[in-house]
Amino acid sequence: MAVYTIKKDYQLSGRMSKDMIDDDIQKAVKDSGIDEGYVMVFVAGCVAALVVTENEPGILTHDLDYMFSNTMGVPYGSGFSDGTPYKHHET
Repeated sequence: MAVYTIKKDYQLSGRMSKDMIDDDIQKAVKDSGIDEGYVMVFVAGCVAALVVTENEPGILTHDLDYMFSNTMGVPYGSGFSDGTPYKHHET
């Protein structure tokens, strides 16, 4: 089984910021020369997170930013717990 490993450091702009890493992942897959398999992305740190979501404008320009700027929980349903509707379905 072939294994290809790279390490990439990111400097984000501040608390609760986000960065799209799709191009970096695609480049790593291409550079690996491996034709099929799995990609594992690991985030180190007790306050770091990796979010996998659709590249959809409502999620990226509203829903994530809204969630990051509010500390309330995000229950499953048609919107945020304060009544603000999700935007991801508008595309």
